[in-house]
Amino acid sequence: MSVFPQFLDNPINGFEITLPKNGSIPISLSRPIPQGFSVKQVRVLSKARGTQWYVVVSIQSDVSVPDVPVHGRAIGIDLGLERFVTVSGGIVCRGGLRQENLPDLAPS
Repeated sequence: MSVFPQFLDNPINGFEITLPKNGSIPISLSRPIPQGFSVKQVRVLSKARGTQWYVVVSIQSDVSVPDVPVHGRAIGIDLGLERFVTVSGGIVCRGGLRQENLPDLAPS
Protein backbone atom coordinates (compact mmCIF):
# COMPACT_ATOMS: atom_id res chain seq x y z
CA MET A 1 0.00 0.00 0.00
CA SER A 2 1.26 3.48 -0.88
CA VAL A 3 -0.12 6.60 0.80
CA PHE A 4 0.10 10.06 -0.71
CA PRO A 5 -1.01 12.36 2.14
CA GLN A 6 -1.11 15.87 0.64
CA PHE A 7 -1.75 17.50 -2.71
CA LEU A 8 -1.39 21.16 -3.67
CA ASP A 9 -3.45 20.67 -6.83
CA ASN A 10 -6.17 18.19 -7.74
CA PRO A 11 -4.32 15.04 -8.95
CA ILE A 12 -7.35 13.76 -10.89
CA ASN A 13 -7.74 14.99 -14.46
CA GLY A 14 -10.51 13.25 -16.37
CA PHE A 15 -9.73 9.56 -16.14
CA GLU A 16 -6.10 9.94 -15.03
CA ILE A 17 -4.51 10.46 -11.64
CA THR A 18 -1.05 12.03 -11.30
CA LEU A 19 0.95 10.67 -8.39
CA PRO A 20 4.43 11.70 -7.20
CA LYS A 21 7.17 9.34 -8.47
CA ASN A 22 4.57 7.42 -10.57
CA GLY A 23 3.37 10.07 -13.01
CA SER A 24 -0.01 9.87 -14.73
CA ILE A 25 -1.91 6.61 -14.34
CA PRO A 26 -5.22 5.80 -16.06
CA ILE A 27 -8.08 5.15 -13.64
CA SER A 28 -11.73 4.13 -13.81
CA LEU A 29 -13.47 6.83 -11.79
CA SER A 30 -16.58 5.43 -10.07
CA ARG A 31 -18.00 8.92 -9.44
CA PRO A 32 -16.80 12.48 -9.96
CA ILE A 33 -15.30 14.57 -7.17
CA PRO A 34 -18.14 16.87 -5.98
CA GLN A 35 -17.76 20.57 -6.69
CA GLY A 36 -16.27 22.45 -3.74
CA PHE A 37 -14.28 19.43 -2.52
CA SER A 38 -10.55 18.87 -2.81
CA VAL A 39 -8.46 15.71 -2.68
CA LYS A 40 -7.02 15.24 0.79
CA GLN A 41 -5.26 11.89 0.49
CA VAL A 42 -4.75 9.07 -2.01
CA ARG A 43 -4.02 5.43 -1.11
CA VAL A 44 -2.98 2.88 -3.71
CA LEU A 45 -3.88 -0.71 -2.75
CA SER A 46 -2.97 -3.99 -4.39
CA LYS A 47 -5.34 -6.95 -4.24
CA ALA A 48 -5.00 -10.47 -5.60
CA ARG A 49 -1.18 -10.53 -5.33
CA GLY A 50 -0.51 -7.45 -7.40
CA THR A 51 -2.83 -8.26 -10.29
CA GLN A 52 -5.54 -5.77 -9.26
CA TRP A 53 -4.85 -2.22 -8.13
CA TYR A 54 -7.24 0.20 -6.45
CA VAL A 55 -6.97 3.91 -5.72
CA VAL A 56 -8.83 5.16 -2.64
CA VAL A 57 -9.34 8.94 -2.68
CA SER A 58 -10.20 10.88 0.49
CA ILE A 59 -11.79 14.28 -0.12
CA GLN A 60 -12.49 17.29 2.07
CA SER A 61 -14.49 20.48 1.99
CA ASP A 62 -14.13 23.66 3.98
CA VAL A 63 -17.70 23.91 5.22
CA SER A 64 -18.75 24.76 8.73
CA VAL A 65 -20.98 22.21 10.40
CA PRO A 66 -23.22 23.75 13.06
CA ASP A 67 -23.30 22.21 16.51
CA VAL A 68 -26.33 20.06 17.23
CA PRO A 69 -28.50 21.70 19.89
CA VAL A 70 -28.96 19.64 23.03
CA HIS A 71 -32.42 18.16 23.32
CA GLY A 72 -33.85 15.55 25.65
CA ARG A 73 -31.62 13.78 28.11
CA ALA A 74 -28.40 11.98 27.35
CA ILE A 75 -28.04 8.28 28.01
CA GLY A 76 -25.02 6.01 28.12
CA ILE A 77 -25.07 2.51 26.65
CA ASP A 78 -22.49 -0.16 27.47
CA LEU A 79 -22.28 -3.31 25.33
CA GLY A 80 -20.61 -5.99 27.41
CA LEU A 81 -19.84 -9.67 27.71
CA GLU A 82 -21.69 -10.60 30.92
CA ARG A 83 -24.72 -8.44 30.19
CA PHE A 84 -25.56 -7.64 26.59
CA VAL A 85 -26.62 -4.01 27.21
CA THR A 86 -26.50 -1.85 30.31
CA VAL A 87 -28.08 1.60 30.02
CA SER A 88 -27.12 4.56 32.27
CA GLY A 89 -30.60 4.52 33.84
CA GLY A 90 -29.90 1.03 35.24
CA ILE A 91 -31.81 -0.96 32.61
CA VAL A 92 -30.10 -4.27 31.82
CA CYS A 93 -30.76 -6.42 28.76
CA ARG A 94 -29.45 -9.98 28.85
CA GLY A 95 -30.62 -11.21 25.41
CA GLY A 96 -29.32 -10.82 21.87
CA LEU A 97 -30.09 -8.19 19.26
CA ARG A 98 -33.70 -9.22 18.78
CA GLN A 99 -36.22 -6.38 19.11
CA GLU A 100 -38.15 -8.07 21.92
CA ASN A 101 -34.98 -8.25 24.06
CA LEU A 102 -34.11 -4.57 23.75
CA PRO A 103 -35.32 -2.14 26.46
CA ASP A 104 -37.41 0.91 25.61
CA LEU A 105 -34.92 3.82 25.76
CA ALA A 106 -37.44 6.58 25.08
CA PRO A 107 -37.43 9.31 27.75
CA SER A 108 -40.40 9.23 30.06
